[in-house]
This record gives sequence, structure tokens and C-alpha cells, in this order.
Amino acid sequence: MMFVCNTGPLIALATIDQLSLLQHMASEGVLTPPRVQKELWGKIGPESARIESALSHFIHETQIDRIDPGLESATSDLHAGEKEGIVLGTSLQDNAVLLPDDQAGRRTAQALGLSVLGPAGLLL
Repeated sequence: MMFVCNTGPLIALATIDQLSLLQHMASEGVLTPPRVQKELWGKIGPESARIESALSHFIHETQIDRIDPGLESATSDLHAGEKEGIVLGTSLQDNAVLLPDDQAGRRTAQALGLSVLGPAGLLL
């Protein structure tokens, strides 16, 4: 399984010291788009050391292709990181599970046919 992650779920998992769970479940890797990487490297707080370690070891930045106009329209109301995560997820098709930040991103991703999981679902 491959995960495409947004900022919020990674911070939440780092806060409860469960990023290793994501690493073990992601047999094919953990990917983030450029915007999410930027947000994560800029994170300060008690969980930042865990995030930095994960970024150095198993969370990999993946560039996104040019956004198709239809996809641009479908994601126009979303935060930039959320949008890039969905674009990355659609480029990987059936191979990825998206961990979005919020309900709007989750609904958009599901409408586009992506597999979606939240941090609580991951923990369960």
C-alpha cells in the first residue's frame, strides 16, 4: 500500500508518536507533494523532531504534473497542499490511499475515485 499524505494527518500522527505505524503500513511508500513538504519542514513544536526524522527516512516528496483543467476546477476550493495531494493521488491511480486534511478534501478525493483514509481510520 502507498500513502499520499497531507500536512494535518502527519502532524497528528507525530503528536501521538505514531508515524512509525504509517511507515509499517506503507509497503510501497509514503509520498507528499511539494507544498506539504514545505509545510512540514517549517513546523515547529514538540512533534517537529519526529516529523523531521520521518522526512529524512521514509516520507518522500514527489513532484506533481501539470494540473488538468478538470482537476483544477474540482479542487479549486481546497487549500494548496490538499489540492496537490489529490493531484498526486490521481496520478498514481489505484496504487495510493490519500490521507487528506479535512472533510472537503476527503469528499473531493472520493468524488474523483480515490481511496481515502483519515488518521483515526489508520489507527483503527
